Amino acid sequence: MSLDETYRGYLKTFCKIGGYIVSIGLLGFFFVFVGYVIIQLHQFIPLSPNNELKCSRFGDGSEDGERLLNEYLINRTTINGNETKLKTKTCWDIRKRRYFPIFLPNRIEFPYHVYFIRLVTKDYNFVEQTLSMLFSPQHFYCLPIDTRANENFEEKIRNFGLCMLNVVVPSGKFDGTNPIEVFAAHRACVDAMPNYKWRHMVILQEHEIPLQSIQVINKNISRLGQNTRIGSNVITRGFIENFNHHETDHNSTLSMTDYLKETLQQWWHLKLKPFFLSRNFYEKFHVFIKKEMTRKDFDDQQVVVRDTTNSTCLSEEFDEAQNCILGMENYQEIIKSNELFTRANPRFDLGFVDCIHELVFNRTFSRWIQ
Repeated sequence: MSLDETYRGYLKTFCKIGGYIVSIGLLGFFFVFVGYVIIQLHQFIPLSPNNELKCSRFGDGSEDGERLLNEYLINRTTINGNETKLKTKTCWDIRKRRYFPIFLPNRIEFPYHVYFIRLVTKDYNFVEQTLSMLFSPQHFYCLPIDTRANENFEEKIRNFGLCMLNVVVPSGKFDGTNPIEVFAAHRACVDAMPNYKWRHMVILQEHEIPLQSIQVINKNISRLGQNTRIGSNVITRGFIENFNHHETDHNSTLSMTDYLKETLQQWWHLKLKPFFLSRNFYEKFHVFIKKEMTRKDFDDQQVVVRDTTNSTCLSEEFDEAQNCILGMENYQEIIKSNELFTRANPRFDLGFVDCIHELVFNRTFSRWIQ
């Protein structure tokens, strides 16, 4: 064999090996590119919640709808509280399970910054699910942990806070049965984000879930302007500007201090609706809590215990404040409501929570992805 033929053989072998390397490299690049595209699609194109229930059919007035509803009510979908197998070790585990966009088009956003706060105790998957229903990258969310939470739940919540840029989990725990500590938890949330220019803080109970899209909720909150709403009571901008613990409110014979005390006591015991705290009242409010309110002030409040014997609560399920917990029997009625939030408990009816999740998702994104 001549020297030229030997070199030619080496060159052919080298080219063949090089071709294999290039092919493998291109194939690897292709898979990386496809993976990147999938991740980006997940971030920018809404992925609807995985729900096998035919929500719109339950109790829709048809014979088939009534049959489906009755069959469901006999054996509701619930959770048993055991979430140890739920994957939350990596941020990807969370993001592939829920839609938490890092960007939304301007036509979806409404430029009014809100700080949502919810003291959490249990049911991590429910916390994650309800936050995804409220989620927008322009808002911040705070999840202080209740002292009643177990270690597994706390670990999941803290990991969730590390994964999400706009989710805050304050250090320590707070006693959710003590109103003074609950307000301290809210303060810890604000202290953790001193540079966030929120306009309203929305304080939610653990079982309150949204009924409307985040855009609708945001617009409704913005209409409060510089007013605060505590449950059903509105604290006006004029009240806030003149609040000095002594003057009498022009709408009440009570002093401003007594009026605010009574309003807070009612909200704490009845927990009828969320607390919308305006930024212009925030500092005065927390000074008031620190100087004027004690746990005894809340404990001494004479609250009429609601008689639920003749209640119109179709589910016949109530929370600790005797507020109705909704279930699938309420679905057709609640979807017509203009309320921003309602109550649900996954340990009572997870299927109802899933249906509301689907409803809110469609109200939030359907018009933008058609």
